[in-house]
Amino acid sequence: MRNKPLFTDKNIEPTRDGIKTVLKDSYTVFAELSEILTSEKYSLTMNFNFHHDIIDKDTSGWYFRVVHKKKTIFWLSFCEGYFVITFFFLTRHLEDIANIDTTEDSFTVGKEFWRDPKVIYVPLTFEINSKAQLEDLLKIVEYRIKCK
Repeated sequence: MRNKPLFTDKNIEPTRDGIKTVLKDSYTVFAELSEILTSEKYSLTMNFNFHHDIIDKDTSGWYFRVVHKKKTIFWLSFCEGYFVITFFFLTRHLEDIANIDTTEDSFTVGKEFWRDPKVIYVPLTFEINSKAQLEDLLKIVEYRIKCK
């Protein structure tokens, strides 16, 4: 799996220095995004916790769960030189997402999966390593905040 998170030991919470080391030049992008998301405009909170099997068995690790009020907006994990943001949308949202003005190939839409028999989710993933990618990401964040 390409986006397997790096911080996978649940007994060792990653430090800011550890995150800087892993992200390298992308750390400034992560820091800027964190500042934007927690600003008054978005009012999101970022909770760093260990989570088991976010998508499948190889995705346990330390994630930021980014929340608006009580609603999860996305999950953020760290890889070597970049960070990964994963949204989970219902299949009915895919048409709306396709109509959002974003750069071609700025994100990847994954395979449908079920968390319970009645609800089908689709992961939408960004691999972020430059400031230029934030504009498209923030369009999806704004859409996700408004989703019912």
